[in-house]
Amino acid sequence: MNKIIRTIISVVGRKFVDIMALVVAFIAVLISINQSKTQKEIERINKQPLLQITFIKVDSETKKGFKLTNLGFGPAIIKSYRYYLNMEDYKNGTNEKSKWIPALESKLEFIFEDINNLNENYVVGEKDSDKDVFLLGTTAKYTTSESIKPMMFFNSNTSKVMDNIVIEIEYTSMNPLDEYYYYLRYSENQFPNNYRKTSKISNKNTL
Repeated sequence: MNKIIRTIISVVGRKFVDIMALVVAFIAVLISINQSKTQKEIERINKQPLLQITFIKVDSETKKGFKLTNLGFGPAIIKSYRYYLNMEDYKNGTNEKSKWIPALESKLEFIFEDINNLNENYVVGEKDSDKDVFLLGTTAKYTTSESIKPMMFFNSNTSKVMDNIVIEIEYTSMNPLDEYYYYLRYSENQFPNNYRKTSKISNKNTL
């Protein structure tokens, strides 16, 4: 009887060891997969672009206007760019890029030397790039009128109109490991600068 019991214990023990070996191996595989995903995510974040728009309107600045900056660590590739003259246009989806300046000319008092429509696949350099991108930029110290007195930009009608413009940008990273679309919506009076990661490129939703 004792011999039978010892035999059973021996067999069960070997089976238990085999099962534990399988469990340990399975856990090791899971850890390896998780580490691989974590490493890829770290690499993605380390090269992730982060666009931000700033409205520079203080008169002490040499150039005023909408400045686009990449605060991230990798270049951003522009996929779409839209602007709206006010919240009503934004809510109604009314915009036409070809009228970016013509639509504003009757309301703006300054001549803008920098006008950038951010064509598709335009590349915005990574953080610390010395290239400033102005969507609308002016160094003018005088209005377009014949007045010899300078018009202060901060309190101008131009500045007030630009406060109400809504800008939307969708972009991607140049990093092949980054499979996401990024989205930026900006308006001085309506929204803070913000960006949010959308679905993967293959499952991109319209925003």
